Amino acid sequence: MAIFMKNKVALLTGSEGLLGPAFGTILLDKGAKGVVFLGSERANQTNKELAEKYGEERVMLYNCDITKHESIKAGFEEAKAKYERIDVVCNCGSAWDEIEWVNTIEVSLHGVIHGTRLALEYLERHGLLVNVTSVAAMTLAPYLPIISACKAAVLAYTKTVAKYDPVAKDRQIRVNVFCPCPMDGDEMSTAVLAEEKVKQHATITLTKLKTKPASVVADALMKLVDQDRHDETLYVHGELGPIFAADDTDDFRRKYRASTVVKNL
Repeated sequence: MAIFMKNKVALLTGSEGLLGPAFGTILLDKGAKGVVFLGSERANQTNKELAEKYGEERVMLYNCDITKHESIKAGFEEAKAKYERIDVVCNCGSAWDEIEWVNTIEVSLHGVIHGTRLALEYLERHGLLVNVTSVAAMTLAPYLPIISACKAAVLAYTKTVAKYDPVAKDRQIRVNVFCPCPMDGDEMSTAVLAEEKVKQHATITLTKLKTKPASVVADALMKLVDQDRHDETLYVHGELGPIFAADDTDDFRRKYRASTVVKNL
């Protein structure tokens, strides 16, 4: 069931990058009763601009550690207490650091798993859960083995939840995956690499990848809210734009590998 955001509530976890604020803006412009940002104090410094623009009644900022279950659960509790409902949960926590790789796994994978389990507990019937990963889930991202592994794990985890989780089935919660391309100025362009000797080559590679503005990527993400889709993966390719892959990902792999961006790396 598609969700019309007027008077609905969305909760975003780990929105430290560019996508969270851009997506939150669209939700608010579409009439959301509330948009809740659960994340670090640094992330919510950025989101303060939205609170100032739309008002604290509609924008809730809650500082928490998304890698700790009890910390993020307290945020869900506060959101439910304030708005009495949660209709959309979008887990978009991500870290791009190959040196501090344990933290990368905790944020990019454990944080998403915590957010998913809590979403299934707190979402309204017919709600929507979207886990954000990356096109890196589909490819062997050069020089980013930990990050690629996390992105692929989120994709596999979310698809499994969508197909088999009994709570999602019973409450008819739609579960989807969003795999965006790099955004203009996002974390991928400043990834911390493990080996100094490959940094120059990696920088050249990243400059060849087509990026999209965060607002364009957020518009694509709204398709998962506006359209009645479940157990689907939406990719945003820098060259090809949004691509839905309903079950398997062969179609995307074929299109992605045929693109001139990948050929020219």
